[in-house]
Amino acid sequence: MKDGLSHSLPHLLAFEAAARHGSFTRAAEELGVSQPAISQSVRKLEDRIGVALFTRNRKSIALTEAGRILGEDAERAFGRLGNTLRQLRQMGRPDHVTLSVSSAFAHYWMVPRLQSFHAAHPGIDLRMQQTDKDIDPGQEGVSLAVWRGQGDWKGCRSHLIAAEQVWPVASPGVPPSGGPV
Repeated sequence: MKDGLSHSLPHLLAFEAAARHGSFTRAAEELGVSQPAISQSVRKLEDRIGVALFTRNRKSIALTEAGRILGEDAERAFGRLGNTLRQLRQMGRPDHVTLSVSSAFAHYWMVPRLQSFHAAHPGIDLRMQQTDKDIDPGQEGVSLAVWRGQGDWKGCRSHLIAAEQVWPVASPGVPPSGGPV
């Protein structure tokens, strides 16, 4: 690899975990190595690039400005590699489709149509994940999702399937307040 990067990859991995956790000990736990191994890897990376990435105190570490810059890039790079690996792993297992939907969408739209879907597509093993929180589809193993929003989810392709209008509704017993709802 260019610039001896291949020799630095294990050190970059140790650095990224330490930067993300703010701790050599927690990075070591995540990577299944000792705390001194993380410290030594980070020191070797600092020696190789010629700049300090952390300030070290007896019981804590803190990123330097150079460490913050490298940490952001390393986290993005390893995150992208992780997403790619998950996608490739899914390519090797095309035995099911996981669809993430809100609880309301599942209840009111999907469930009434499941029987006809299975009849029309008996070879597709559809697994539905109901969640009302934002998730990372790549990290959750989700193939498809139906979400509310503007369609600008990072790392995802989106297609509008329906426009939505939301109206406030009150029972006849609620007196008008005279102001906006």
